[in-house]
Amino acid sequence: MLKKTIGYFLVVLFTFAGCDGGEKLQYLRDLAKERVEKGYSLGISVGVIEDGEFYTFSYGKHSEESKIPVNSSSRYMIASLSKTMTGTVLSKMINEGLMSIDDPLTNFLFPELSLDSDVASSLTFKQLVTHTAGFPYNPPYMGSHFDENPYVGTLEEFYEYLNSLTGSDVTPSSEPFYSNVGISLLGYVLQHKKNYASFHEMMKKELLLPLGMIQTSAKKPSNNFLLSKGFDGDKEREPLNLDSISPAGGMYSNINNLMKYLALHMGLWEKYNLHEDLTQAAKDSHIAQYWDDKSKAGYGMTWGLNTYEDMRFIGHAGNVPGYKAFIGFTSDYRKGIVILTSSERIVNDIGMQYLTDQALELKPLKQDIPMTAEELQEYAGVYAVPGVLTIPLVVENGKLYYVETSKHRLFPEAKDSFFDKGLLHVEIEFVRSNGIIVGLNLTQYGQKIPITFPKVQ
Repeated sequence: MLKKTIGYFLVVLFTFAGCDGGEKLQYLRDLAKERVEKGYSLGISVGVIEDGEFYTFSYGKHSEESKIPVNSSSRYMIASLSKTMTGTVLSKMINEGLMSIDDPLTNFLFPELSLDSDVASSLTFKQLVTHTAGFPYNPPYMGSHFDENPYVGTLEEFYEYLNSLTGSDVTPSSEPFYSNVGISLLGYVLQHKKNYASFHEMMKKELLLPLGMIQTSAKKPSNNFLLSKGFDGDKEREPLNLDSISPAGGMYSNINNLMKYLALHMGLWEKYNLHEDLTQAAKDSHIAQYWDDKSKAGYGMTWGLNTYEDMRFIGHAGNVPGYKAFIGFTSDYRKGIVILTSSERIVNDIGMQYLTDQALELKPLKQDIPMTAEELQEYAGVYAVPGVLTIPLVVENGKLYYVETSKHRLFPEAKDSFFDKGLLHVEIEFVRSNGIIVGLNLTQYGQKIPITFPKVQ
């Protein structure tokens, strides 16, 4: 059900009333609804601000078992949208005079964090928020593949890893390399600068409670009633354990709360003279700290900055197994959107479709058809080009899977034509000779690999 605020704030609460929202929002609703109806998302919740008006809508359910419909109060993992909150708190503390963006970390260590002196002196807050510090994507103890829970690890392990690094391990760069390590380090440095007991406590006091975001947290909610289960295109999954990198991707929220956060970054609290310190911090966090003239893109204080037809867009996507998220707004603060979903399919395309006034042509989602286990068995086997790629396919419980370090279900669109609803973004066309399957052709992210993979087993 589409909702719209009547246009004012009651301290920290938005009041909603029914409204159809117009043709553009109906198109947005249709895109979201399609994700659920075609099995790409278990549930999806969307919030939009346009010219000061607020709209929310949701489709789907929290879990197969409960059948309870999702709504604007339903909580999801927000993944890397967490980074923008960490960056907003940094901006606030800079404005309070606690540090500057170019300060090295030398004077911001604490008992648990005893960085090598060469490492600490070479790293600045600017490098952390722009992903130019030279850290890897994830700490090595987390592993490199999305299996059942790749993000295992404790905060103690995170500090142990950081403290083991030497100057030769961390080399700041002039080019960004996206890193959960750098943003997590930033979050814990901010926490200890003000002597908070935990990152969660810092976020509550510095950002969440002032905005009335009482259903947002930096740890898994203790009440699972409105927590949406993750979904991988085939089955539900529990939220991952991201405790050691919570500032970079471990937070939870819902659309009602994130509409308040979006309103902050679009300057709407300022109209009512509320939270002037946070409003200024939000504005400052959008200022480019890294910019590439060629691509017309860069980073603010963790915010991604992009350009389309001379319009600047500010935003961030979130991606963890089972959940996807997007927040974005135009630099003139006229339009903004937040999307949360239980899915393995990203929602950046829907967000940018709205922000660019539908200037991007979205590829229709594929619809799967029924196929028996016996019919699927014909496609099982190993397809390979030595030195290029090996593609093992198996049938389990009446479903066809591509088996890597984890299993990815392939759905039949037609005879000999399959696709996935998750992270792989693959399409497979099987090749026959005299009626027998002898190979397959692979397309990923719309790009066809120009070779046929023969069936070798």
